[in-house]
Amino acid sequence: MYWEVNMKKELNVNQIIMYTLLYLLMVFTLSYTISNVIGLSTMGIVKLIITMLVGIIVKLFILFPFSFYLVLLIGFIGFLPLNHYKPELVFKLMDWLFSFVDNVWSHIRGYEAILPDYAMAFWILIIAIISFFTIIIMFKANRILAITPIYTGAFLYYWYNYVDTAYIMMIFFFLLNIILYGIEKYSFINNNWRQESVTVMSEIFQPWVKITISYGIIIIIAAAILPKAGSLIQWYWLEEKIVERYPVMADLRNDIIYSRQMARGQLFNFSQTGFQSEVGQLGGPVELNDQLVMKVKASNPMYLRGNVKTTYKDNNWWFGEAEKLSYISSIPREVVKGQEAELEITNINLASYTLFSPYQPVEIYINTKSKISIDQNYQITLEGGRYKNEKYKLKAVIPTFHSSIGHSNVKASNINRQYLQIPENISSPITELATEIAHKGKDSYEKAVLIEEYLRENYTYNLEAPHTPIGEDFIQHFLFNSKEGYCTYFASSMTIMLRSIGIPARYVEGYKMPDELDGEYYLVRQLNAHAWVEAYFDSIGWVTFEPTPAFSAPQHELSYLPENQPNSEASTDANDMNELLALMEHSNNEAGNYDFEIPLESQYGGNQQLQNKIWNRLKELIPFAILIIIFGILPLRVAYMYFRIKRYHKRLIDKDDKGIYMYKNTIELLNILGYPINKGETSHEHAQRVNASVYVPNEDLREIANLYITAKYSNTELNISNKQRLLNYFLYTERKVRFHLGIWRYLYTKYVKGSLFTMHY
Repeated sequence: MYWEVNMKKELNVNQIIMYTLLYLLMVFTLSYTISNVIGLSTMGIVKLIITMLVGIIVKLFILFPFSFYLVLLIGFIGFLPLNHYKPELVFKLMDWLFSFVDNVWSHIRGYEAILPDYAMAFWILIIAIISFFTIIIMFKANRILAITPIYTGAFLYYWYNYVDTAYIMMIFFFLLNIILYGIEKYSFINNNWRQESVTVMSEIFQPWVKITISYGIIIIIAAAILPKAGSLIQWYWLEEKIVERYPVMADLRNDIIYSRQMARGQLFNFSQTGFQSEVGQLGGPVELNDQLVMKVKASNPMYLRGNVKTTYKDNNWWFGEAEKLSYISSIPREVVKGQEAELEITNINLASYTLFSPYQPVEIYINTKSKISIDQNYQITLEGGRYKNEKYKLKAVIPTFHSSIGHSNVKASNINRQYLQIPENISSPITELATEIAHKGKDSYEKAVLIEEYLRENYTYNLEAPHTPIGEDFIQHFLFNSKEGYCTYFASSMTIMLRSIGIPARYVEGYKMPDELDGEYYLVRQLNAHAWVEAYFDSIGWVTFEPTPAFSAPQHELSYLPENQPNSEASTDANDMNELLALMEHSNNEAGNYDFEIPLESQYGGNQQLQNKIWNRLKELIPFAILIIIFGILPLRVAYMYFRIKRYHKRLIDKDDKGIYMYKNTIELLNILGYPINKGETSHEHAQRVNASVYVPNEDLREIANLYITAKYSNTELNISNKQRLLNYFLYTERKVRFHLGIWRYLYTKYVKGSLFTMHY
């Protein structure tokens, strides 16, 4: 007998170890996939260790639910002296916690991606959630089969959304699943083996596990490497018919690429539009794409800037040196005189960290706390990105000027030299051509207009322009040989030509809004991608030029504001660009960010004000604390009651030999249904009165009452069959209570309050 008990103990320990290991590895497969989705770059082995630690902690919390509350209590007790002696540390912690919860909440609502500073904490939270539900399924509910569709559905979702790691992790999960089924099968037939005199651990359990793992590996490898059909049947006529009848089918998978859940945003790249077939090389035939990118609500069509590039070399444009400055609430202007314009931009098939804007943006309205950055070229980026069906609003000042109107303090000599950069090997011929074209111009502005007109009138717009021959320069080949191309050819040429005669210029890429409205929106498509030029002039500032003949040229001499009557809403005094940059830089330091080099007590007027600020932050966390209670503690309570009730039902059969407690529980349920035992009424009389009103299939309450009375007032015990009858009557009565109370009130009374019936064990 002693040997048998030890054998069972040894078997149970080894099974628990195997189940726990499989549980942790299964959680790892899904959590590792999600870590790639949120962009966590930690090493794989570190991710495995973190997953196992979190998984074990969650399992301990579930096995010992009150330990969770104990940890919360200890944390709160530790918080009090820490808040008293180290309030600055508490504030930093609360500030981080508040920002983390806010970022997660915004992510859940689809407003922004998880920021890098919070990625690890968010991932650990995800591991805890996955671990919790996996433990409930594996160890509590004992529903092993339920794990497969849940995990597989998650893997297929991520794989469908172009997360390649999901495919590898799904294969690994299937291997673990096969092993789990093998262990389950072993547990099922184990009772038969215990009757034989064999050492289960050494002679049965270990070989069984080895064979299960071996067969699992063979099956998974075979399924992975078996040849599959590489060529699909292409029925183009059928595809065209389907897309014509159901246009939404064309974007069935593309929709997902641009959703926030996939967080696959990137900076705007002109090569993605079809106007630049090679990332590092200008020119070549265009593949027009009419995919809808964004819709814009505005008063009139505008240029939407995405990239501003300043360095030309190796037949391509590159970003130059542009100081990045954090955007706070508004952007200092360098446009002296202009007309305000408001835009609302909604991304459709676009996931981008780039915020598009006309020149010059001054304000941005966006529902996010992600960091907005802007550089001296007024390129705007959003750390959290904007994704499908997400919008932002902005205000811009569009220059309205005359060649003789402007601010005399704004000088081209203050412009960074990068706006005059020209490769040495192409400077001479282009300079000669530009000088010849512009010699009739009275000033720099008129010279730029002459170059713009020359390109528009003497070169051909052609989307099928061939690639530049190897060894030749892109711009020189266009100007002196091919003389045909599209926007990148014209804009690149004008930029370098202006620079060659001393006019600062920059190359801009983005989208040109179409001329016609579709309802109340301008629909911007990939075929609206465009490149143009911005040039800088003394007393004027940056001016947009359109050298591409297929597009209408901007009206440079617009109605302007009189010099002596500046519009207070549309203009501002400013010094040169360097002073503007200094103002922008100064605005960063007044953003409300905390300087941790200065004691926090000094920043907030003493320790008392700091503590007040801490408690104010705590008050802001109250809604999130409520959510934690609802979605954290409440599920633990429900899970605890579920397994306690399940264990109670089993103990009723094992320990309630006379059926006394089962009968009392039944009476409690009948009382809820409105059939209590009246004062002075016996159990038999009560059963006689109620039996006709409470129908239970194949059972009679009078017989149940007789079983109870006989067992209670005699020395006999109920056999298994009669105890099962009592339990079945009790459980069926509970079903009637569920319909009587309604599902939500029933669940609340049973699993939250725990007062549906008394548990005597």
